Parts: sequence; C-alpha cells; structure tokens
Amino acid sequence: MALYNLYAEQSVLGSILIEPESILVANQFNLCVNDFFHPQHKIIYNCIKKMHDSGDAIDFVTLKHNLEKADFLEKAGGVSYFTSLTSAVPTTKNIYYHIKILKELATKRNIYNLISDRAKTIKKMDGQDMIKLANEVKATVLDSPCVDDLFVDASDISLDTTPSPSIETGFAPLDAATSGGLNFGTLTVLTGSPWSGKSTFLNQILANALSLGFNSFLYSGELTAQMALDWFYKTVANPIHLSFGVNSFGKTIKVTDEGVIQINKWLKNKLFLFSKNAQADETNISTVIEFLAVKKDVKLFVLENLMTIECSGSDKYEKQINVIKSLKNLAKHYNIVIILVAHSNKKLNHAPRTPCFWYIRSQWNRKLIRLYPKCNKRQRCRKRNDNTTFEKQNHRTNQKTPSTKIQPRPQAILYRFQTRARTWLRVWWSIWTRLLRHDLTTTTQIHIQKHGPPLCVALQL
Repeated sequence: MALYNLYAEQSVLGSILIEPESILVANQFNLCVNDFFHPQHKIIYNCIKKMHDSGDAIDFVTLKHNLEKADFLEKAGGVSYFTSLTSAVPTTKNIYYHIKILKELATKRNIYNLISDRAKTIKKMDGQDMIKLANEVKATVLDSPCVDDLFVDASDISLDTTPSPSIETGFAPLDAATSGGLNFGTLTVLTGSPWSGKSTFLNQILANALSLGFNSFLYSGELTAQMALDWFYKTVANPIHLSFGVNSFGKTIKVTDEGVIQINKWLKNKLFLFSKNAQADETNISTVIEFLAVKKDVKLFVLENLMTIECSGSDKYEKQINVIKSLKNLAKHYNIVIILVAHSNKKLNHAPRTPCFWYIRSQWNRKLIRLYPKCNKRQRCRKRNDNTTFEKQNHRTNQKTPSTKIQPRPQAILYRFQTRARTWLRVWWSIWTRLLRHDLTTTTQIHIQKHGPPLCVALQL
C-alpha cells in the first residue's frame, strides 16, 4: 500500500493557487513541506509558504517568478504543471479534508521509517529499548495536532450537575473540603516536614480506597516492599491480629500469621507494588501506570516520593517539572487518581521539636548577647596552647526572619563547651560548699551571672 495520495497533494496546491486564503487552513493543521511525498510538490509548497510569510501575493505569475529566481522552476514541473494543478481541484471547499489525508499519511510514513530504521537492531533490543521505541512511535502520532483540536467552544460543553466521581479518603473534613474526596483525572501533590505522618496518612487512604472497591498501586522509593507492606498490614489489621512484645529497643507490634493470611486474601489482585528489580525512572513508572490502568483497572496510584524517581532534565527543577507533567497527562488521559509525595527540603534550618545541643547553644548565645551586649566586641578568635585557632562567630538572630541563624562550627562549640563546663563546675562547687557552711552570699550570685546565663535558659527550651 502506497503511503501517499497524489490527488490529495495536487488538490491542496491547486486550491491555494485558486484561493490564496486557503493557506490559512493549511496553517491551522500545521501543514509542512515534509507532509508532501512528491519532490515537485515539496518545492511548490515551500515557495508558496515563503511567499505567504513575506506577505507577497500568491498567483501563477508570482509563483513562477520566485521559482525562476531560486532556479527551481524546471524541478517543480514548469508552468504547464501549475495549470494541471488547478484543473485537478473539484472544489476548494474540500481542502480541509484533503489536508487531513496528507497529515495522516505523513504520520504513517514517519512511523514506517522509524520502525524500518530500528528493525536492523531489533534482535539486540531488550525490554527497555522496546518501551523507548513504543514511546517514540506514540510521540510521532501526537506530534502534529490540528489547531482546531486545541480549543473548544464553551457553549458546546454540557454541564453535568451530578457529583463528579471520586475516591473518598476516609477523613470527613478532607472529603468535605475537596467535594467528595480525590477526583478522578487529577494529580495530587502531598508534602510535609519529615516525621509529620505522611506515610501513615497515605496508608489510611489506601485502606479506605481498597475497602470501597478501588484497586490501588503503591511505589515507595525509600522503603522495601516488605517494609511498606508491614507498615500497611499494621494499619489495616484487626486488633485481635496484633501481637505486642518487647525487645532491646523497646515495645514492638507485629501482625500475627493468621492476620497476614487474611489480609493477603483481601489484597489479592487489588493492591500492586513496584518491583524491586525494576529501575525507578520516568519511563518505567509511566509504563506501569498505563498497564495497570488498562489491564488491571487500577484507579489509585500512590508514588512516594518524587526525589527517588529518575527522569530527564538538565537540573533537578526541570526533572521535577517533566515528571509532574507526565503524571498529570496520565491522570487526565486514563481518568485515574495519582498522589505524588514531595518531601520538603530537609536541609532547611528548622529546629526539631525536641531541643538538641546545637539549638540550645544557639539560643543560649543569643541570650548571652541580650544580657551582655559587650560580648559582641570580644576577640573574634581564640587560641589554645597547641596554637589551634577557633572561629568566634556572631550568633545574632535576624529579627525579620527568626529562623535564619548562623550556626557555630563544631570545633568552636566543643571548645566553648569545655571551657564553660569547667567554669560551671567551679561555680557550682563554690555554691555547694557555701551551702554546706550556710554561707550563701550575694557575692556568689553575682559570680554566677558574670560567668554565663542562668541555667534555666537551657532548661526552658
């Protein structure tokens, strides 16, 4: 079967020569030179396209003049061939359908050429290479959209008053705020600080979706399949199937064998996990989503997390944009729900809920500056007996952004801690001996304030 249509090509060129305004229809379809098969037609349309872009009039005389100037008149078939093009046009009103024929045949030729080039090395291809080939074929099909397909008239859209289908999360306030839960065809990005309960929250959503009859998929880039399932089992297990114990690290919770058997029966052909042997990249994740959405009727996909998915791009921001666009298109095309976990930047300087040595010291030094303004004028470095220099840094806090702090270097912290620890020991030994002698004087209290802040500054944190 020939992948070209001679009469359609002649009709398109003839219609443009008869009615030059017809080239606007060609521009709507993004008709290009390579969409024509015959070489003389490519030359003629290329010349017409340049004349239109430059604002020149399109007719036999101007076309002949421009082709002679470029020395392409004979290759295009001459003036006699131009006359035959117009005689082959039944009506210019059908140019819309003739251009669609050209675009469809051009797409088939591109696919044929792509497959023909890869057929030489198809024996050496593995599964990953064949998936890439399939993606290239898909991109070729979608590479030439018509402008009319890029927009719709608002009056042609029929409003559906019935509630849009969705998956309830099981959390009543969240379902009420989202009009029924997670709507189909949407991508939801879930984020939060570390240890804020994102994984537990997702397990609850998975359990509720499975109980409602929606098949689900889970990808965890940080946990193994066994660890992810163990966490999920503890979430959905009945209390009678939980056994409690104690080990060297503290209390433990374990699902009994009977509970595991019953949960496995419930999850059969309902919950799917990403294989540990597969590479977690954008191509494999997209392929799994497409296959499960079509073959296994999976409606909920949970991907944890974004930073563990390898994707194309020059930097991390471009990579994240590419994978989010791909997932959004999949959700809309297959009418599924995708939840993507994006962890916040763990390098941000946020103090943990439980105070640690670092943050106690930074707050302590800030108190020191408030109590003793003269301490900012102290010498900027200290020297020990071994001539090791430690940097004395400024610990003032920016009043506009309280979270922005200059942390001291670990060596300087250790040195100050040792120095002040010896001072505190001497102070408290002096207090203890005076208490024993019932001789606690104001001199001792002044001595405490002189050597450092009250001890309650650290304890209050």
